[in-house]
Amino acid sequence: MSFSVPPGYRLTFDIRCPKLEPFLPIIEGWLKASLTMPRNQRHTAKRVFDRLREECSVTGGYAIIKDYMRERERCGQEMFVPLSHLPGHGQADFGGALVRIGGVEQKAHFFVLDLPHSDACYVRAYPATMAEA
Repeated sequence: MSFSVPPGYRLTFDIRCPKLEPFLPIIEGWLKASLTMPRNQRHTAKRVFDRLREECSVTGGYAIIKDYMRERERCGQEMFVPLSHLPGHGQADFGGALVRIGGVEQKAHFFVLDLPHSDACYVRAYPATMAEA
């Protein structure tokens, strides 16, 4: 009754891999050590799976390792938060630039006002940085 539309399935607990958990510190060590290697020589899920079978006698399947590696990579990716700007908020700045007016190059001082909500921009150039300008 608290939702107008059913929210769908929600995972209530983390998925655990009891066969893989004792070997996670070993895998993390391999992956950390392989960061110093060239990109094409780093550990992939297949390489980790082969090493676990050879060196640690793991009896689990490849899918467990592949899923762990995918989740580990997904959690380590850079995330971006979208910016939201309220109406009426603005950003102002002052600057200077060399401009050519009538064939003469001179320095112009300018004022910039940016309104990010509407993407509007106001720029005005002045010949000097005096209070009157």
